[in-house]
Amino acid sequence: MSRIPSLMALIALCGCPGRDDEDTSCPTLDTTVELGTGVDTFIPLSDGDPLPFERGPQGGYHVYASLRATGVDVGDPNYPFELTNPHIWFSVEQEGAEIALLVDQPRALTPLDDAGHFGVLGELVIFSVPDPTTLNGTTARLTGRLTDRCERGGEDSREVVLSLTAL
Repeated sequence: MSRIPSLMALIALCGCPGRDDEDTSCPTLDTTVELGTGVDTFIPLSDGDPLPFERGPQGGYHVYASLRATGVDVGDPNYPFELTNPHIWFSVEQEGAEIALLVDQPRALTPLDDAGHFGVLGELVIFSVPDPTTLNGTTARLTGRLTDRCERGGEDSREVVLSLTAL
């Protein structure tokens, strides 16, 4: 079987444009990134704040982590998991050991308020320890990071007190 038709189709596809009017410029912007929690609204976190965690529907335990930002490319909400959308990452650590993680994920950011903040709400950061209920009342460090396609963004971190919510 000849490979010429397949090669011709590949060459033709290479000439196809991507999504319309993709902006490839990366202007310099004042960028802020703030860590929080909340599922429906952004709740900023300060050091020492309680961070609720709960059992999920599949039996694991998680916290809800949120980020809000200014001065970043918000991505394309029509393609929420497009690789060129901003990437988010969350981690919970105790004594230098990672106990919960949401690995680097592309997300289109949504408007959060009238002040120009965009972000993600209620991302599940799932615990990887054998019995997360033993974490109730302990201190941990929650860290969140956001990076857009232009490498703008940042990282924010808070010392929080893990608080198991009633089941």
